[in-house]
Amino acid sequence: MEKLLDQQQIDAMVRAARGQLESRPASAGPAVTDCDLRHPTHLTKDQLRMVTSLHDAVSRNLTHSLGAYLRVGFEANVVSVEQLTYAEFLGRLPDVSYLCSLNVSPVSAVAVAQLDLQLGFPIIDLLLGGQGQPVGEVREATEIEEELLAGIMKNVTRELSAGWANAGLEMAFDERQLPASAQRLMRPSEKTLVISFEFQIPQVRGMMNVAFPAVVAGTLLRKLASENGPRAKTHAQRDPRLRELLLDCEFPLRLEICGVPVKLRQLLSLAPGSVLSFDHAVGDAVVASLANVTWFRAQPVRTARQRGAQLQSRVLG
Repeated sequence: MEKLLDQQQIDAMVRAARGQLESRPASAGPAVTDCDLRHPTHLTKDQLRMVTSLHDAVSRNLTHSLGAYLRVGFEANVVSVEQLTYAEFLGRLPDVSYLCSLNVSPVSAVAVAQLDLQLGFPIIDLLLGGQGQPVGEVREATEIEEELLAGIMKNVTRELSAGWANAGLEMAFDERQLPASAQRLMRPSEKTLVISFEFQIPQVRGMMNVAFPAVVAGTLLRKLASENGPRAKTHAQRDPRLRELLLDCEFPLRLEICGVPVKLRQLLSLAPGSVLSFDHAVGDAVVASLANVTWFRAQPVRTARQRGAQLQSRVLG
């Protein structure tokens, strides 16, 4: 016997089904994740490799130049290459350290360098004739000590400038910066490229950090990308074409009798119609020279009305 539903029962079933649909979580549509637009993007692996390789060379030069300047064993190494906001860079620095600004031309930008005074004071001790002993407590540097540290930073700036020369950028030491004035050199949200070095003298080691603003970092990254990427690809594409063009180039080829002596008396007696006899048998081989370079021993031959050369052996060297 068939069971028939009245209108009230049908309406109740529809309401129940509609409620179940509304309670289900929506599964369709793209996934949504939080995005902080103020945070800098990360360097790609290729960019990280190129920047690290560039500053590895700077580290090697610093090892030699500062070692000679201080007259002690000195070693510099790249510790990290990062993209940070300027506020993050300043937040990582010790409360007491040496800060200075570097002028970057021709982009008219300012970079910020920082040196740990835990290392700076032993370096000052070396410059004053001491042994470079580590210090127990870090304090603010005096004006005289700041001048001595400025000499160290000028050496560092010179090596950085030499390393960045291929990017068309030059750096020069500007002046010592107090923490309050350093905060005003860039916006807190400014993207910076931060290069961290570790310096080591016989008894002490410490850090030096340099933060480059976005305009400087962008110029460097574009230059490194153009040198390491598209150019190599373009060369690979052009090589077959260049080879084809070279194969169509013409070079002069001559058959020559080499090493046949002729007396000066014979040369002076030459006149139109004269015959000069050589000490060279008709059947002996001559040499085939290509663009004035001897390549083969050959025998003169003739085919139809054309003269030719039958190559016999390669002339080595």
